[in-house]
Amino acid sequence: MTTKIVYHMEVENRIRRGELGSVRTDILARAHRVAAAAGPGFDVDSGIVTSGRRFRAAVFTATYEARAAEADGLALTQAIDAAR
Repeated sequence: MTTKIVYHMEVENRIRRGELGSVRTDILARAHRVAAAAGPGFDVDSGIVTSGRRFRAAVFTATYEARAAEADGLALTQAIDAAR
């Protein structure tokens, strides 16, 4: 017996763009956990990438102190595990 697989490209694109709330919520939650684990001065930015195909979130240094914490102690780099 053969199984037929129906592939819905538009649904996959909606998932990647974050139009389905659960995916967007998960990505943002992970980014906020990383920012919190890194310490004060780290912030989250999110949106759809330039190509318009994928939702993304980024954690960045928003203050001089956060930049120093990353440069001296790798605060953000060590906080990556918080996204798991």
